[in-house]
Amino acid sequence: MKSFFILFLWFPFIAWGQVTDHFSDGNFSQNPPWNGTVQLFIVNSNFQLQLNDTASGTAWLSTENHQINNTEWRFWVRFSFSPSSNNNGRIYLVADTDALDSVVNGYFLQIGESGSSDALELFRQNGDVLTSVCRGTEGLIASSFTLGIKITRDSTGNWQLFADPSGGENYQPEAAGFDNQVTTTRYLGFFCKYTKSNSTKMYFDNVYAGPIVHDNEPPKVENVYPLADSSLLVTFDEIVEKTSAENPTNYVLNPAENPTMAVLQSDGKTVILTFAQPFSSGIQYTVSIAGINDLAGNTMLSADFSFSYYIPVAHDVVFNEIMADPSPPVLLPEVEFLELFNRTNQVINLTGWKLVIGTSEKVFDQASIDSAGYLILSKSTAEPDLSGYGPFYGFSSFSLKNTGQILKLYDASDHLITRLTYSDNWYGNPDKKEGGWSLEQINPDNICSQRENWTASIDNNGGTPGKRNSVYAKTELYPQVKQLEIVADNILRLWFTQSMDTSSIGKPSVYDADNGLGHPQYVYTFNDTPNKVELYFENAFLLGKTYRLTLSQTIKNCIGLSMPKDTTLIFGIPDTAQVNDIIINEILFNPLGNGVDYVEVYNRSEKIIDLSQLLLGSIKNSPPAPPDTTYDEIVGTQSIFPPAEYRLLTTSPQKVMEQYKTDNPAAFVQMASFPSYPNDKGTVFIATRSGKIIDLFDYSEKMHYPLLNYFDGVSLERIHFDAPTNDKNNWHSAAESVGFGTPGYQNSQFVATDSSTTEITIDPEIFSPDEDGYHDVVNIHYRFVNPGYSLTVFIFSRTGHLVRKLAENRYIGTTEGTLSWDGLQDDNTKAPVGIYVLYLRVFDLNGKIRAYKKTVVLATRM
Repeated sequence: MKSFFILFLWFPFIAWGQVTDHFSDGNFSQNPPWNGTVQLFIVNSNFQLQLNDTASGTAWLSTENHQINNTEWRFWVRFSFSPSSNNNGRIYLVADTDALDSVVNGYFLQIGESGSSDALELFRQNGDVLTSVCRGTEGLIASSFTLGIKITRDSTGNWQLFADPSGGENYQPEAAGFDNQVTTTRYLGFFCKYTKSNSTKMYFDNVYAGPIVHDNEPPKVENVYPLADSSLLVTFDEIVEKTSAENPTNYVLNPAENPTMAVLQSDGKTVILTFAQPFSSGIQYTVSIAGINDLAGNTMLSADFSFSYYIPVAHDVVFNEIMADPSPPVLLPEVEFLELFNRTNQVINLTGWKLVIGTSEKVFDQASIDSAGYLILSKSTAEPDLSGYGPFYGFSSFSLKNTGQILKLYDASDHLITRLTYSDNWYGNPDKKEGGWSLEQINPDNICSQRENWTASIDNNGGTPGKRNSVYAKTELYPQVKQLEIVADNILRLWFTQSMDTSSIGKPSVYDADNGLGHPQYVYTFNDTPNKVELYFENAFLLGKTYRLTLSQTIKNCIGLSMPKDTTLIFGIPDTAQVNDIIINEILFNPLGNGVDYVEVYNRSEKIIDLSQLLLGSIKNSPPAPPDTTYDEIVGTQSIFPPAEYRLLTTSPQKVMEQYKTDNPAAFVQMASFPSYPNDKGTVFIATRSGKIIDLFDYSEKMHYPLLNYFDGVSLERIHFDAPTNDKNNWHSAAESVGFGTPGYQNSQFVATDSSTTEITIDPEIFSPDEDGYHDVVNIHYRFVNPGYSLTVFIFSRTGHLVRKLAENRYIGTTEGTLSWDGLQDDNTKAPVGIYVLYLRVFDLNGKIRAYKKTVVLATRM
């Protein structure tokens, strides 16, 4: 856009016989002084002259001006209402008196009238007599408007009226006329007539009256880019003359070819060229432009402009960063935004593209994204906040849900380029989930991935709009199965971690189930959900039978990347969990730093269990408050829990995996909420939805190995699957060698059930209680033919000194079990290295007594 009064922008004053005022000094009392009903006007915070009455009436301001011949007048005007006979204004260009509400001789521009055809109209006024000089476009100001206005008069009385409907300085001709009846002037000014409701809704700015500013600069091309495969859009920096702009010979495409048509658009600055031959995708073209005139008659010299036409395909542009919940802010502006990333080496024209947020559709108007570049999207009013971070495009409205939002991007031909449905569980961090942090894509080339390829930003600002993401990594993610669901007794539903090639996952031959099921009869895929598939088998699944489904490695994702290997999934009709089918196997109740609690459970039954039918709970007794019980849902949808597998329950799998190593991330189950487990002691239990307790553990910090220097971040591990859960001797601190926790895999202190036929066995015979995860405890296994015994286990030093009463007359209702000794004496000090005698005695209700002596060696690492 050209600016012809740059020399006067910062100098509101009367000099050299001219007037200029931008009200940037915050007043209208000087430089120049305005007189009239001064109490009815203000200079607002945008440094605009604003009407400021509280009732209906008239108001006016005038300032001295002696220019009339070869003069140009310019004004910026805004009326935020529809003008009428009772709500209108006049801009006096020429007046013989400063009292504009009296009898005036001169010229004024009328702004507003009765009816709906309001136009700008120039009048000569002789007292009470008005004579029209010229009238502009009908309906131009029929509703609220913002206009840039320019009027010129030469020395003989030829008047020209121009306007820019956008409020800028790209003036278009409105009208012309001749009148030379008034040849002198003393004042110019504004006159307002209004009702109470519009008494503050008239605005004026950028006043200039002085010599005509002649345009001596030819038009320049601001932008050239293809709209389609055979049309080109050319944008000039000013309004151009129609005849020259629509002459096809003024545009030459290299190799030599003129457009078949050139059409000047309504803005007067944009020309659309149409060519007979379509452009080739990815080829660099040059268009030569010359002979284009502006309205002042300046002619553009020949200039060359390069462009390339590229046909985008799916995933060329992807969603790369999401700020859905900016409150409370970290360091970024507190506004929602999306970031697009261009994966190609081509500039991609986004004009006419469509962004869909939920059900809201937003169309891009003249936008593009650089090759390997970023584009920040938000509401238009956020441009001052976000444009400093990188290329920005604003929409009139823009709103994102914190979770569960569907995002789609379509090209101008309505082809889907990319889609995404994000969730707040993608953050992997409960703290960042609360706001102020963006979701960032890890690798833009993992275009088939969703949740696994997104996580919370780790940038100190809370996000990285306009630049490479802070979590960026070139890790290539392969497709895997994330969930198996039994829909009916012969239907399986599989969910993959990525969008898949529907032709690949739709082949029955790539699925094979054992136990007589074989391949599915047919497979159903979902175009709208390309990570989901349903398998329909001929034979029904039988309750109590476990099946194995093998998926072939040939299954591919949306870009043809195969699964890393054949995958076997265990499934079966879920059975009802009974007491001790699912057991509590490990618990972290005192996490380290900003870590989170977790509870690990193990399926010790031979059943398939559905985790969605179980609850995780706690029982709290905090005197003087009464005891209370809380339940939390583990998962809301079906989740198969096969026999002999672990499940790690927590609110933040990512935080647990950051603090502990695990080779079984598939065992992690993210819960929406978690029971409260105090650091000193508490109760954790697993229950059915009907409230039946499946397993319960009363834990205490005192159950930790007392010689540890600290307990923060140390889990309690179950030693035996078959020993009673609430036997304190069946629990031990996780070993230091495994990082004080074994989430999702076998415990460091685990001991398998002894299968020997001997009544009493010791394992191992040499142990070293040094928390290295290797033989930290000695296990005393017992097995009897009949139940109902009471058991006593005393441990003596080789000199006969009693060091530990492990059990005294403990009733053991089962025929077999295990007790463990961690090398501590009764006073909680570590027993010295040496040989110890284990004295065991059992008796039944009939008085039958059996006694046993076993030796064990307590050793240490050298």
